[in-house]
Amino acid sequence: MPSGKSRRRVLAGAGSVILGGSVAAFGTDAITVNGNATGSTQLGADDLTAGTIPASADTLAVAQINRGEPPEPVRAVAGSVAEALPFASVPARLRRLMSTGSSQAVDASRIGKLAFIGSAGGRGAVVVWANWTEEHFADFVGVDSSTDRQAEMRHGRPMYTTGETAGSVLAETAFVVGHPSIVADTIGVWHGDTDPIGESTLRTYSLTQRQSPFRFSLGDIQLPCNSVSPVRKPPVYDHVTRRYGAISDDGELRVSMTLDSQVPTTTLAAALRRDLGLAGAAAARVDLPSDAVSALSVHEEADAVAVQFSPADRPRHGTLTDLFCSLSQLVTEE
Repeated sequence: MPSGKSRRRVLAGAGSVILGGSVAAFGTDAITVNGNATGSTQLGADDLTAGTIPASADTLAVAQINRGEPPEPVRAVAGSVAEALPFASVPARLRRLMSTGSSQAVDASRIGKLAFIGSAGGRGAVVVWANWTEEHFADFVGVDSSTDRQAEMRHGRPMYTTGETAGSVLAETAFVVGHPSIVADTIGVWHGDTDPIGESTLRTYSLTQRQSPFRFSLGDIQLPCNSVSPVRKPPVYDHVTRRYGAISDDGELRVSMTLDSQVPTTTLAAALRRDLGLAGAAAARVDLPSDAVSALSVHEEADAVAVQFSPADRPRHGTLTDLFCSLSQLVTEE
């Protein structure tokens, strides 16, 4: 996100947007674009800059959907992140865009990119780069029949809150919606003096494949993995500090795991090969589909261990979901 004088013109006029069944002041000169025009212009920058996401982000997951519904392999992984507990304050229809498709939820042709931001405190929000009018934005942040809408100024910008969901316009085609604390932090990065993201979250995110449609750096976040049986976590996984990676449109998935200084990468790599069923006669700790195991490999990196899933053909939705969830449960479940 550009800063200071180079930042794009933001909303400043007098206008209105319906939020929670009421009318609240928003600028309208820059947001009232043609909602039916899809065009080919990419909404949102090709990549994120440090000044876009607040320092409170312990988890960052970015989906480049480029005005189209995410392909099934991407939804199989991205949907698990979008439906995680930190994003409960994000309107369900927006979350379902990443898990079930948008045919009955949201018009994907209006959206270029989404950045899911989760804090270490278990709260989250989504920054959306979209070709929305006032009414479209209101449709996502509003709550039907709500009477508890509140309005307040944050860094000179209006933030509107209904229950546990807040929303604000950041720029011409940029919006944030989710938990009020994360929305306020995001407004602060764009229009105030709030510190931007850095350290391990940004560093590991920057190591992921830039052209991938879904990239992530996950902190202490548990995924909703009801389809996968819980496993007893070996002690070696207690030393995993972060998971980061990406998935391609064709279903190639890479998940890297960083470690604290107490355990060498060789120890984690050996545990992963054993527990994923890649160590010959050793019994696997997690029950993965056969088409997942046959395409798996484990690699040591400088300060992390990567699990690479490289299928010969586009994998089934369930194969990717089970693999991603199993890796998460090895690391996060008790």
